[in-house]
Amino acid sequence: MSTFYRPAGLSLPPDARRDFDRIKSLADSATSDLLIQPSWDQNLQIVDAIQSTGSQDVVREAVYLCRKKLNSIRAPRVVYMTLVLVETLVKNCGERVHREVNDAGFMRTMMNVARNYWNKSGRENQQVGEKVVDLIQAWGEGFKEHKSRYPNIVDAYFTLRKEGVRFKPQYDQTTVPIFSPPGAERRSSGGG
Repeated sequence: MSTFYRPAGLSLPPDARRDFDRIKSLADSATSDLLIQPSWDQNLQIVDAIQSTGSQDVVREAVYLCRKKLNSIRAPRVVYMTLVLVETLVKNCGERVHREVNDAGFMRTMMNVARNYWNKSGRENQQVGEKVVDLIQAWGEGFKEHKSRYPNIVDAYFTLRKEGVRFKPQYDQTTVPIFSPPGAERRSSGGG
């Protein structure tokens, strides 16, 4: 069964549409199946564009665009690069992105990627499977204390555990945290 996805960004007003079109162009390049490794420059430009937009609708459409790219079943490289982009957004854009990633449809898509790739053969498939399972585990454990605000993220992690998806025995606490220290987002946005 295939899922119908509407085109991302079409319903945005003109000012927001310009912001989204810039993000979309960067995201298309940052998730290209021609890339050998992630384009950190483009990923960070997307972070900057999301942080500079005043429109939550643009953020919502950017995450929706990532959701569509995660469904590129025949292109594991695109899926992997999109996972890297989403990880970058979650770690660097704060609450505005966290709310959109918590969307039930987005987390269903992440769960489907995990189910489709975590036990597949082939180097690229295994790379995708490991990345998506690591992200879901990091988010599930990182957002657990905030489950009332992010129930879909936490539930996705525990649902996959119940289904038998294998996660690492213990989450690596040395990785970059999902939540910034208090006040870090305000300082980085020029407030203060």
